[in-house]
Amino acid sequence: MIARFCEVGLIDDRRFAEGFAARCLESNVSARETVRKLIEKGVPAEIAKEVVSESDTDEDAQIIAVIEKKYARKLETENGAQKVYAALIRKGFSFSAVKKALKKYSEELEYSEE
Repeated sequence: MIARFCEVGLIDDRRFAEGFAARCLESNVSARETVRKLIEKGVPAEIAKEVVSESDTDEDAQIIAVIEKKYARKLETENGAQKVYAALIRKGFSFSAVKKALKKYSEELEYSEE
């Protein structure tokens, strides 16, 4: 029965993965976390990685959006930057991407204050 559904296109891992990945990435979920969620849903790892890599998301913009939504106030505290780094890395963003985005965010913040 499942084989028949696959044949006629009712079950299509790639199409599901593309839609799911688009929703995750629009919600500022990291690419790494999106791949993990797809694999958890039963999508083959190769398809999950391929679909996410084909998406044209701006990781810096994603990280900055997450910072603005959840962590902007924490950056004002003494150990805030360390906590924000750790939280974003736990969300699946790479250290280098977080470092780059935080630098960009702080530069934008300084520019807007002038």
